[in-house]
Amino acid sequence: MMQYKVLLLTSGKSNIINTIKKTIKLKKNFFSIKAICSDKDLDFNKDIYFLNTKNTKSEKKILKIINKNEINFILSFTYKWLVSEKVLKSVNYRAFNIHGAKLSQYRGNHTSIFPILDSRKNTYVEVHHMNKFCDSGKVIITKKIKISDDDTGETLSNKIIKTGSNLLKFFLTITCKNKNFLENFIKNISHDKKLSSKFGKTQSIHKLKKINNLHNLKEVISKTRAFDWINYEPAYIILNKQKIYLRLKK
Repeated sequence: MMQYKVLLLTSGKSNIINTIKKTIKLKKNFFSIKAICSDKDLDFNKDIYFLNTKNTKSEKKILKIINKNEINFILSFTYKWLVSEKVLKSVNYRAFNIHGAKLSQYRGNHTSIFPILDSRKNTYVEVHHMNKFCDSGKVIITKKIKISDDDTGETLSNKIIKTGSNLLKFFLTITCKNKNFLENFIKNISHDKKLSSKFGKTQSIHKLKKINNLHNLKEVISKTRAFDWINYEPAYIILNKQKIYLRLKK
């Protein structure tokens, strides 16, 4: 089995980074992190190259990193940017993402928000192959998550991250146990499949925060829950041309 030299695409959440680093370390005979792209500055050993991608996806720099470090495997978890086909081709499509929803239901970002807005009782985390279209590749592993009545967008996101970390460990384990699994998988899949499920963009999320009808209790509750995050703007109503924010009582 070849040694996989990993480019990790992620957010700056320390729990995600630490979980992945520990998991990769356990599989060091097969995987090693060579570079990390994240939206926050992080300190690593000199043998791990770091690139801040908060304001731009820096595709040219990423391609140089891949070439310089002989990277042949991409792992994505809560990464904010679309990964182009050019980048995927550079690692021979050895690229996988941990996605916080069922791909057939929700693609893109903000996967903990839409299930609450849609009054779903469950959501999912899936490990899937990355193809030329965003969040459309073949799914390898799926895990269901129960959405509690008191879950907010933030608490559901935490559940998704925890479940996703566990699925990552499982995915890497089965890859290591079956030496031909990964290469055979990539060889026999299509890179051109595109799903038509709901696609979450940051711009559309901002528009959804406004509560239009205070008499619609379902809208009030679902939007208040979905957008209740400590460090982000919550749902709101407009009163006398002023925003009145709504949060759940803690």
